[in-house]
This record gives sequence, C-alpha cells and structure tokens, in this order.
Amino acid sequence: VPGDGDDVIELFENGSAIDTFGVLGQDGSGTLWEYLDGWAYRRGDMQPNGTFFSLASWVFSGKNALDGDSSNAQTPNPFPARSYKQAEGMSSEPCPTPPPFTCKPIIAGVMSAPAAGSQLSVVEVFFPCLTTDASE
Repeated sequence: VPGDGDDVIELFENGSAIDTFGVLGQDGSGTLWEYLDGWAYRRGDMQPNGTFFSLASWVFSGKNALDGDSSNAQTPNPFPARSYKQAEGMSSEPCPTPPPFTCKPIIAGVMSAPAAGSQLSVVEVFFPCLTTDASE
C-alpha cells in the first residue's frame, strides 16, 4: 500500500466504502490523524464507520514514533500488529463456510515507517466473523 502517513485509507465491498481511516478529500499532513513514521490502531470498542472518520475510534503512536528504529520489535512504541480484539458485547456476524464471507471486514490499524530509503506502509484488516487467524 503506497503512502507516507498522511493518506486516507478506504476499505470497499462491492463498490461501497465500508470503513475509512482519515478525512476524505483532505491531505493528512499536519492533522491530528497524521501517522508519518508511526501508526494508528482502532480501539476495540469502535465499529466500522463507512465514510465517517472519528479520532476517538483510534489510538495513535504519535508522528515520528518509529524514526531510527530498525524493526517493530526494537521500537519502544511498536505497532500492535494482530492484537485487535472487539470489546465484549460488540456485534459480530456468524461466518458461513466456505467463503465468500458475509461479515464486513474493518480497518484495524495503519502504519507508516521508513524502510531502506523509502516508505513502508501497512494496513491491517480484521475479519470479525473468523474464528481462526487469517493473517498468515
């Protein structure tokens, strides 16, 4: 995913936005949601929001939190990869098998980090209806 920490990320299903990180039509540079060389991760008690973005739905590392770090494991404030858990009581749809799934995925986290002279960007997507880890 190209990006440098000030980009809007949208997740689509059948041509419709089902989740958004960032304010549509806005360059995130200098905004409260900028995550240049840092990350943002969704709070477990917040549901997907279509095209509406709310800062209150996210926890942020702070801009430049990953500067000078060579790996996520070595940074004092690591990207919390694969740690998203929906809070108890949040709605979750049953997942049919086999795919296609009917549950709606959500953006769990975004990260931007310097990598060998370029910029690495990561988007973590969570599928609430899966009972096993699908990220591997």
